[in-house]
Amino acid sequence: MRRRLVIAFLAVVFVAVVLAGLGGYVLVNNANRRVAANADLATANTLITRVKNAEGNVKGVDCKTALPTLGCTRRLLNLIRLAGEVDGAVLILITANGSINGAILPAHLSVNDIHVDRLLAGNPVAGTVGSATFAAVPIENTLIANGQFSGELPVVLVTKTTAAPAGEAMYFLIASSISLALATIVAFWLASRISRPVTGAVKATSQIAKGDLATRVPIVPHEYPEFAILSSSINEMAAALERSRDLERQFFMSISHDLRTPLTSIRGYAEAIADGAASDSKAAALVIAGESRRLQRLVQDLLDLARLDANHFKVNIGNIDAAAMITSIGEAFKPMFDEAGLNLVVNGGEATPVLMRGDPDRVAQMIGNLVENAYKFAKSKVEISIATRNLYSQKESHLIVVSDDGPGISQEDLPFIFDRMFSSARHVARTGGSGLGLAIVSELANAMGGKVEARSPISSDGGTSIVLELPSS
Repeated sequence: MRRRLVIAFLAVVFVAVVLAGLGGYVLVNNANRRVAANADLATANTLITRVKNAEGNVKGVDCKTALPTLGCTRRLLNLIRLAGEVDGAVLILITANGSINGAILPAHLSVNDIHVDRLLAGNPVAGTVGSATFAAVPIENTLIANGQFSGELPVVLVTKTTAAPAGEAMYFLIASSISLALATIVAFWLASRISRPVTGAVKATSQIAKGDLATRVPIVPHEYPEFAILSSSINEMAAALERSRDLERQFFMSISHDLRTPLTSIRGYAEAIADGAASDSKAAALVIAGESRRLQRLVQDLLDLARLDANHFKVNIGNIDAAAMITSIGEAFKPMFDEAGLNLVVNGGEATPVLMRGDPDRVAQMIGNLVENAYKFAKSKVEISIATRNLYSQKESHLIVVSDDGPGISQEDLPFIFDRMFSSARHVARTGGSGLGLAIVSELANAMGGKVEARSPISSDGGTSIVLELPSS
């Protein structure tokens, strides 16, 4: 990965440097040629000024009074060009029809390049052709009168060949080499900094995939925030998987114990009856029946959870009188509580009907599970009550609260008590239920558009309240 990153960085830098260099080279070259063309134009104008201001005779010709004379003008131009050390200056004659007379244009120029029409109009022309620059300036001629040209127009033409900007090219090569060297160093540094956390994450996830859930990705200080978030997310995932595996082990141990205990009782009493060793066969049969019902409840709870997972669990939503329901459930559980010496208190059962939305059978199952859970941990009392509050903005909902005065739930365990594989470390005062009741309550509440939450402690002595919340009718 590091090698690919370095190559990618260097390729991008190389292309950028080359494009910038070529662009700069073209701009500099064009600028140089424009400057040279303007210099040619200035040179031509200087020559013309010298011709106009020339005094004296050139081989017997009075050039000041005979300036329009072509021979005088040409001789003066040659003398001034030599005196001024100006190379590439020639005198051309343009006829009225736009042809060149009396001189041959340089090989790299054509009549179209020097724009004869503009020269005939008395305008100077400057430009570039290939690697050469030129400037053409017409000399005032008395033959141009009233806008009509009736003879030959003398034009001073200055040409130069511009050399490629070698100094700039060398500068570009040096700057490019330095840039690529710096880019290589930065590329290796960036590639190392980017690839190191990614490589660490890959190694850690490979170990996690192999079952080593204790593996964690080290979070390096001053690391890029994105990589720190990635490492934290992987570590959180590994911690969740590790905890899930531990809960799964505890769950299977708990289920194994819950299955083994009634099976042991059933087998023991059945063998005693078969051997004729049971002193009270009827009592033994009642124990077997009770343990069988316990096994049936456990298996049914497991099936309910499986159906909820597979979305094969149907709920028939309707109106429920919560007050009447908690009264009925309280009466059903009262014998069990009386036998255990516990007080079961139902508050609000005799009030005006409290209507909520839900599946009547499943809501009764949920309340029963909550009461059974409270029964296992209560010291002396379990209380069932009804309350009302606004949930989901302005929508009213009803609460069914089941509280016990047991030891309470630790803050570490509180967020997880509705997980199906959670096994509490709290002391269980008495047995009852399958141990899956709270997980089933949570799944059913979600399926009916409600929710369930736990509050603990509820007093200085501990205690726990489980709150079932369902929409009102």
